[in-house]
Amino acid sequence: MITARMRRFAPLLSLAVCLWGTPPLAAQEPVIEEQVALDEGGRLLRVDAELARTLGVFGDLSDVREILLFRSADGYVLEVTRRRGGVLIRERRRLSEAEVARLRADVSGALALRAPSALVDRSGRYVLLATSTAAGLGFYGWAVPYALDIEDTKGQVGLYMLVSAASFFGPWLWSADRPVTLGMANGAFWGASRGIVHGIGLHRIVAGEVQCLPGDFGCSERESWERGRVATALVASLSEGIGALAWAKAAQATAGDAHLVGVASDFGAVGAVALGVLAGSDDLGASAYWGFSLAGAAAGVGGGVALRARRDYSWGDVEVFRAAGLLGAYTGIAAADIVGSDEARLFAGLGLAGGTAGLILGDRLVRDRDIGAGQGLLVDLGTVAGGLLGLGVAVLVSDESSSSETIFLSLSTLGAWSGFAATYGSLEERPRPDRREGSSERPRDESALRLDLVPFPDATRGGSLSLPPLALRLRYRF
Repeated sequence: MITARMRRFAPLLSLAVCLWGTPPLAAQEPVIEEQVALDEGGRLLRVDAELARTLGVFGDLSDVREILLFRSADGYVLEVTRRRGGVLIRERRRLSEAEVARLRADVSGALALRAPSALVDRSGRYVLLATSTAAGLGFYGWAVPYALDIEDTKGQVGLYMLVSAASFFGPWLWSADRPVTLGMANGAFWGASRGIVHGIGLHRIVAGEVQCLPGDFGCSERESWERGRVATALVASLSEGIGALAWAKAAQATAGDAHLVGVASDFGAVGAVALGVLAGSDDLGASAYWGFSLAGAAAGVGGGVALRARRDYSWGDVEVFRAAGLLGAYTGIAAADIVGSDEARLFAGLGLAGGTAGLILGDRLVRDRDIGAGQGLLVDLGTVAGGLLGLGVAVLVSDESSSSETIFLSLSTLGAWSGFAATYGSLEERPRPDRREGSSERPRDESALRLDLVPFPDATRGGSLSLPPLALRLRYRF
């Protein structure tokens, strides 16, 4: 009887033993595979169908989509992805060290013979072409005939079209067989666009201002001065655009690096003008302010390059960084308006202080994040939308008896900060990858902004046991 009962429960006992002896799925050790390069130089990580056919070293290429190589603790795995009849198929074949070495040698040799440009990074080529074409249509096209004093309409229109076309075909031919990274394209954009403004300021400093008599609409000196200003802006735009592109290439700058240097240049230019106002230069002419602005822009470029060495910002990180700085400056201006003073120094001082605080906040917000370009633009749009929301409410609640300007500034500031906080808070949490070799992060428990009570250097001398006088020290660690 006992034997019969045991036979009846034997399947259940076997199942219990299997379940007891098999670890749960979560407890099983995962198989970790690291993607590695397919060539000896360590640069080719993925081979698509077109490149695979060009190289001709992978055997059967029917329906191939991509070829990848992985490394695990057990060795190497070559993964070939195919699509047959609408179905995705992955073939995985284990390779030994010797087989991987032969494969990499074959791939490297085929690359050198049949596809030498396969490893050239052209990810920024289309951005560069869009930038140069927009610059040609929007500025170079009409600036060239104007600077050359082409008076007949036929010549102006014809030259405009030729220059606009050249702004596309020139960079297109130049970049046909050259690397154009996103960092180079971003650098070219910043240099070409800001060079126009810098050229206008430089011309004002060098040539001064031309005064014409009232009613003298045909003042030849003024027309010559205007042509000189446009010509200077044209030369500065081309020079800075090419120079920034060359710097990005030489420094191997990423899109975030170039974006950071450009943003720092803008903040430096505006901040230098604010410092000039604080220094009491209200009575100085426009040439002096242009001088402050150009000096600040140059200092901002240097600061951006220095900060680049200590940060690893993505393009989206810099967008959030810039948005926080602009919001801080706008908040300072709104605070100065609430005070009710028309003093220019108050507006300049609070705007400068607010912008600096905003940049520090922005740096902290992106320090341990990896914000994509789309996410950065989302924060920009949310900030603008929030400001417009505040302005709309201000329009509805304001009346002629109230201070409309103060209400507009206050509510738009509140709305912009709300939009910034809402969109930033909605971003997906992504840890920052180490994009640079040898990069080191500061310990996270160490605050970047510190306010310390410190004794004066000579306060404890003389053997006195009395409490030393203290001083406040504010420091921000980069």
